Amino acid sequence: MGDLTNATISVYNSYSHGLPPWNITRHERAIIRGVVWQEQVERNPDSSGKTTISQSVLIIIPKGADQGGKTYIDPVEYAKLSNDAENYWTLSYSVSEPTYIVLGEGRELNDLYTIQSLMRDHRVVEVKGVSDHLDFPGDLAGLEVRAI
Repeated sequence: MGDLTNATISVYNSYSHGLPPWNITRHERAIIRGVVWQEQVERNPDSSGKTTISQSVLIIIPKGADQGGKTYIDPVEYAKLSNDAENYWTLSYSVSEPTYIVLGEGRELNDLYTIQSLMRDHRVVEVKGVSDHLDFPGDLAGLEVRAI
């Protein structure tokens, strides 16, 4: 799949930091190189004949993609990490702790440059579905992500 990869993405995982009621939401960044990013536009006529347009992104992350020294784990395991999220990344479509993705190398987030700042400065997509094909043989192994 190396010939088809065309992109670098930044994955931002949401996680809670601290104990209630003082816990705050943080976003840990992982930069993944060597992925496929494909924009998709669908045009569908509604009952009145008016065309509605919906946009989505298909992202394919091959098993051998450069994960920047981090390790992919499933969302259930990621949620158990408590405060040790910096060495891992995941793809969650949980409403409470969604995963956001930016095409390219997005900035590290902090108290001054927040997820809202990132959304203001870049097109940010949110993960809406993941198909895990990591156990597939050869070039077919990887993760397929649908985002809007």
